[in-house]
Amino acid sequence: MQHWQVDEAGLDGLLAELSKKPGIHAVHLSADGQVQAAPPTTKSR
Repeated sequence: MQHWQVDEAGLDGLLAELSKKPGIHAVHLSADGQVQAAPPTTKSR
């Protein structure tokens, strides 16, 4: 599973990008201006 952090302004762009990538993605929404789209972090179980 890949985790992504994004603010509301970048959400649509990130979702469009992730729709083309296989796998499981967890998107974490941050308050406006706090976080730009961050690279994924992969966590193993």
